[in-house]
Amino acid sequence: MFSGWFEGWRRKPNLEWDIRPQLGMITCPALVVQGEQDEYATPQHAADIAAAIPGASLWLVPGGRHMLPQELSGEFNDRLLTFLDGVRRPD
Repeated sequence: MFSGWFEGWRRKPNLEWDIRPQLGMITCPALVVQGEQDEYATPQHAADIAAAIPGASLWLVPGGRHMLPQELSGEFNDRLLTFLDGVRRPD
């Protein structure tokens, strides 16, 4: 199913992909979630993303890896629902 997936990410367009310039354009509430033990990204990556999004919240999950909704579904769902409950709808 994932044959070639990794190689696809290693191609030049993906290696040059940089979302940082667009992060400041996000205007909706944002929760940046990162497992502290993620094999693919670091807590610093998540902190940088959260810092670039106006008003974003950051949740670093102790012991969490890459598939948080599956690995820690109860904790993840509770935290996400709490975040969503606090989001105000535009008038």
